[in-house]
Formats: sequence, C-alpha cells, structure tokens
Amino acid sequence: MGFATSSNAVVTVALPPSAVRVVSTNAMAGGSVTLPIELIANGNENALGFSINFPTNQLTYANVVLGSGASGATLLINTNQASTGKLGVALALNANATFTAGTREIVRIGFTSKITTSATAATVTFGDIPTARQISDPQAQTMTGFYTNGTVSLARTEFEADVAPRPGGNYGVSITDWVQIGRFAAGLDEFGSAAEFQRADCAPRSTLGDGKIKVTDWVQAGLYAAGLDPLTAVGGPTVASRTAARSLVTASAEDREIRVTEVMALQQVPITVPIQLQAQGNENAVGFSLVFDPAKLTYTGAVAGNDAAGVTLHVNANEIASGRVGLALALQIGSTFPEGLKEIAKVTFTPLAAATGVVSVAFNDQPVERSVSDAGANELNASFVSSAVVVHEVPALQITQSGTNSVISWPLTVDGFALQVSATNSLSAMVWTNVVATPVTNGSEVTVTLPVTDDTKFFRLRRP
Repeated sequence: MGFATSSNAVVTVALPPSAVRVVSTNAMAGGSVTLPIELIANGNENALGFSINFPTNQLTYANVVLGSGASGATLLINTNQASTGKLGVALALNANATFTAGTREIVRIGFTSKITTSATAATVTFGDIPTARQISDPQAQTMTGFYTNGTVSLARTEFEADVAPRPGGNYGVSITDWVQIGRFAAGLDEFGSAAEFQRADCAPRSTLGDGKIKVTDWVQAGLYAAGLDPLTAVGGPTVASRTAARSLVTASAEDREIRVTEVMALQQVPITVPIQLQAQGNENAVGFSLVFDPAKLTYTGAVAGNDAAGVTLHVNANEIASGRVGLALALQIGSTFPEGLKEIAKVTFTPLAAATGVVSVAFNDQPVERSVSDAGANELNASFVSSAVVVHEVPALQITQSGTNSVISWPLTVDGFALQVSATNSLSAMVWTNVVATPVTNGSEVTVTLPVTDDTKFFRLRRP
C-alpha cells in the first residue's frame, strides 16, 4: 500500500458582512427618545459612516454621543440637513485598532418626539445623504456591510398636571386638574402612585418639577388649564425629594414677609390670629403650616383674611391633634396681591383653661410646605416670621366703696374690654349697656369710679 504527498493548500475564510442596525425602542410621545445604533462586528472594522433618515413630523434631532462599545473613537456629525430629517454620522477608532467581534453599541442618537393624541410609530432608516454608508478596516479597505432599519414606537402623550379624574388623568389639563393639585398642595389627598406624583409635580415648568408639591404646582396647573402655558409632556421626579427642614430666619430687605401677628388672649375665649403678607405686588399664592401646643390651644377654624377676597383657600386640619394645621391659598389665575401689608388669612384658636403666658404659633412645612408663588408659577423668596398668643386669666371685677363712690377695678391684662351695667334684677332677663365713664389706668389695674346709688346694679366686662 502506498501514499503520496499533495501540494500545499490555501484556505480562505470568508467573513460575513458587517451588520449595522437601528435598535427599535419605545417612548412616550412628547418626551425624549434615545435611539441606539449597533455594529455586529467581525473584529476587523476600524471606521464606519452612514446617514440616518427620520420623519420630522414625529421626531426632532437633539444630539449624538458615542455608544458604550465605541469608547475613545473620533466622532463626526453632519447636522446640516437635520431640519429635513437627514443626519450624517462618521466614527473611527485609533490607527490599527478594531472593534471587538460581537454586538457593539457605537452611537446613541437623541431625539425629541412631538406630542400626539394617539399611539404612533416613527420609522428610522439608513441612507447615504449627507454621509455615505461605508465600513473600513485599518488598512483603509472597504468592507461589505448590511444595514437594518428600526422603529420608534410612540405611546400617546401624558401631560404634566393631568391628575383628574384620579388616578390616571384623561390626557388633558382642565380646571378639575387645577382643583385636584390644590388639594395635593394642601396635603388633603395622598398620591396613589409614583406616576401620579410625577404629573402633579409640574413646577418649575423648566425642569418638570422639583420633587416637591407646593403652591407653585397649583399655580402652574392653573396656567395649563387656562391655556396660558402650552401643555407639556410628563417628566421630572417620580418621588418626593427629602431635604433638611427649613430654619425660621429673620426677614431680609430682599424678601417678602409672611408673619404671624402676636395677639393677647384670655383663657377659654376664642381669639383670631391674623396672618399677614408684606407683599411686593407679584404674589399669587401662599402655602404654609402652623404648629402650636395642643395642650394649650384648641384650633377652631381658618378663613381668608380681609385682604384676600376671592381667594381659593384649602385648610388641612388632619393633624390638629398633633398641633399642626396647613393652609394653601391662591388668587384667581393671573391675579396678584397689591403691594403693601395684606391680611391673607385668619386662624382662630381657643386657649384652654390651663394655658397661661406665651404660647408659640410657629410656621412649619408639615402638612403644607412653606412656599410663595407668582402668577407664573415661579417660586418667590420669602421669610416666614413666627409669633405667639399671649394668654391671660379671665379678668375678675372688684368693687370697693370710697366715700360716696363705688370704685370698680379689674386687672390690665388685655385691651378692648368694656364695662357694662344692668339694672334688671332678673338674671335671666338682663339688659346690658356700656357704662358712661372714663376708665383710668393705674399701673396694672383699670378703674372706673361711679357714684353710690340706692339701686341694685350688676356689672360685667365684655369684649365687643
């Protein structure tokens, strides 16, 4: 049996064409879209170029950045025809370098999608204008390439401030959304989902919210509802930001001031505490909370102040047992408080029988965060200045005789009391009139001197 030696053989390995593809993606219409472009590399590609065609009635070009598989590459972008839906892209690795074999993300193209009222799809294709399709190896030899188009599937646009009806809204913004966000700003309703929070957090408009729900969001919702600002696709934070508690600072000359007015009060007698705004003339809405000692004061109500006619006022009394009440108030859309000192709210408390001395009524951020908004939903600098209710015991009358006069006296604890008299003997049918006499203040006491008569008379102190 014999054998023979053949001549040498040459084996040529034919690699498949390099593949470049648009990675199809999903996005919400009206928002940002990131479209990856991938290279299915054989391991000998050094550079490539191509053009992308996209529908300008659905997508607007934003940017191009290198992908995760093209680190260190040189990127050239031709945007001269981007307004007509044509974008040129070219990238190259360093000399003699090649893409590692496998699937490599070479660029990411950013678009802004147009708002739409129904789901749609945008087809993105490869082309040769303005940059021709070509793939090169490190020796500048052209390589065969295969190009696959892709699609951006666009869901119906969801809008900032679209929160009614709950929980998903109705793809529009109306007065009911403005009302609902007012309830959120006042802490009267809780969020059912992160998506609902994201839609409600609509101010500042430029950043699609700030992770907080304040009166600025309430105002911005009103601007959308009134058609004063164009509807904006939803975005921004999906959870509340957690920031350190604000400190109560002394007002500065640059800040407008919201102040609790100090008042004198009597045990078990209701007292109204005015809340005042030192307005600069551009304030539309104000939100804040008040904290107090529930063992000394009982909250009984809150109403709009004398200078806040026509405001919408939300009062959150859900945490009254813990000594907290929240107020959020807003003027009509586009209106502002005139410049000057304005009473914006009145809060009524009743001091308990055990309360005496200074009882603090301080600003806080729970349940309603301190915030002041202008008519454009911009947050305004403001200082919130706390104060107190000074509680005294109910003054008691004393009557002494001095010669032919009766001297009626009571402690000088609070102003505004009038001495009244009744000559009716029946306690159930008293007819009271103010005593016609001039009170005299003597140190810590107020006295009224009247001539002694044979008639039976009853006296009392009454605050009008």
